[in-house]
Amino acid sequence: MRTFFFYSLLLLFLSTQSADVKAQFYHAKSYRMSIKGTSSYHDWTSDVKNVSLVGEFVIANGALEKIKKATVLVLTKSIQSEQHSNLMDERTHNTLKADKYPSITCEFISIKSVQKEFNRTSMVIHGTLSLAGTSKVTDLLLNVITNEKGEIVISGEKKIKMSDYGIKPPVFMLGLLRVGDEVIINYEVTLEPKR
Repeated sequence: MRTFFFYSLLLLFLSTQSADVKAQFYHAKSYRMSIKGTSSYHDWTSDVKNVSLVGEFVIANGALEKIKKATVLVLTKSIQSEQHSNLMDERTHNTLKADKYPSITCEFISIKSVQKEFNRTSMVIHGTLSLAGTSKVTDLLLNVITNEKGEIVISGEKKIKMSDYGIKPPVFMLGLLRVGDEVIINYEVTLEPKR
């Protein structure tokens, strides 16, 4: 009888704790995002100047527990070369069909795997990446830290092939300069609760 009473109290306590953990809306406070690639002439890097991320997250015991929904939106024409080259930026925007598809988006679908250690969470998620008019489900690795301010810091990198999204890697100077098909997207976003 005492054992039954103990387990009843334990279940009641756990259910109360679960009920207290609610999802909260967050939005991007700051961000850094870059796109790195190669060419037959030299490696190149472009920075993304306009990124928004909004989502609904669950924090439990000081760590990210769950993502209910999240959307990342990048303005395509905010991608600018580190060399501040108008010609390179124009070529990048044309390659990404920026006039027809002014934004690049990634929509959260589900969590594939989670590893947690204190306030750090390593999470692989499924998301739909929409780029230059083509949408594909892809995996993203998220390294997540929650800080003392209640903010969520998400970082990681993603390799993609332009050809997977119907983008032909550009060729310039009569074929002397060829851009590599694979690019690497590096990102770090700090999210704060929406008040």
